[in-house]
Amino acid sequence: MLAIFTKKAQNMITMKVHGGVHKESIYESVRKALTMAAKNQRMGIAMTIMFFDEANTSEAISTIKEIMIDRSVDGTPIHENCSLQFIAAVNPYRQHSTEMIKRLESAGLGYYIQSNESQDKIGSIPLRRLVYRVNPMPLSMFPLIWDFGNVTDRNEMRYIAQMIESHTKIKADPQQKQTLVDLLSRSQALMRMQKDECSFVS
Repeated sequence: MLAIFTKKAQNMITMKVHGGVHKESIYESVRKALTMAAKNQRMGIAMTIMFFDEANTSEAISTIKEIMIDRSVDGTPIHENCSLQFIAAVNPYRQHSTEMIKRLESAGLGYYIQSNESQDKIGSIPLRRLVYRVNPMPLSMFPLIWDFGNVTDRNEMRYIAQMIESHTKIKADPQQKQTLVDLLSRSQALMRMQKDECSFVS
């Protein structure tokens, strides 16, 4: 459990990674996190966490590997007594269905996804056949990967309830809030049942 002793203390840093994130911005964010971790350590907070969300959506995944596996920042080692720890979430290698691929090909707009027509691939799979555009994971990260599978309906509802509570200013009684949770959960389930790109919800 992460200890927070004052309301101003922060011991969880999230970096949202995407295709436009480059190594320089990652290094900059990590250096700021290192400074925060050192401050937290002086305050008696034993651990600070930096979370890379959707880490494999950027070509700078090798930079994240350097930080997490090699424990260095642009070649400079992270001190062994540093209280900053790293975790990451990555998107799965999930392919479009055959029907969806045919639909995308027939739509035109330069959507070439045949293996012999695309240079962007993971192995023999063109990136455009993937639901999420991801980059290959460095081999040294493989032992650390854990597949949590799909979220259960119960946990999804808990997550929705937390988002409503923390990210909205809705003034409603508990029953009204639960009704909103139920509606959002059912809408997510309905979208996942669709046969087209609308099924890719989060």
